Amino acid sequence: LSPSLDRDELKSFVNHLKDKCYVLQTVSYNEATAREFISVFLTYAVKHIRKNNDLTTRLAVEIDIDGSHGYGNLDYAIFIRSIFALVTVAKLSEMEKGLAQNLVQIFSAVEGIQKLGKRKREQTDFDKDPTIFGIVTTGVLLRFVRWTGPLGSQKIEITKEYNSGIDAVFDTNEDKDIENVVEILSHIARVLQAQANAVRNDAKRQRNNN
Repeated sequence: LSPSLDRDELKSFVNHLKDKCYVLQTVSYNEATAREFISVFLTYAVKHIRKNNDLTTRLAVEIDIDGSHGYGNLDYAIFIRSIFALVTVAKLSEMEKGLAQNLVQIFSAVEGIQKLGKRKREQTDFDKDPTIFGIVTTGVLLRFVRWTGPLGSQKIEITKEYNSGIDAVFDTNEDKDIENVVEILSHIARVLQAQANAVRNDAKRQRNNN
């Protein structure tokens, strides 16, 4: 991640998580509670990328994605110019179901992009075969998705499960024991930075081809 999250950002982030832990007392009760926690990670990651990489970066909540495979509302979307990273919140015991849902939502997003005409894509900085990232989380666990290539010949990369480290925030006030939440925040920011770089490169390629 370049630039790295600075000390003030990290201190504010950890304190915000501690406040959530104090008032909610659990992270795994239901999806709504999990959203309270993941929103903290997303807020600070989006703020960092907006400040340092791309001013168009913004966080949106409950975005409806239409496609041939359907699958309704997306819990969160992080828009960078016109391309977005997709975030799905799953029940604690349903990570695989959440992962499947996220992939279908990415499919629908790519499908929508490919239906746009060439002129419309140029106006929105869309590349016909964009790189799109997904994040699936239960609040406690996270997995990251990277989709590249056109429908039918796409390449999908899915990471292992990562622990968000929130349980350590509940259990301790020692900063040395909550390094995991900081690492996950940095990981999310790196994903968004990669998305921002991909969008910028796609836009540059479109201009060079005109």
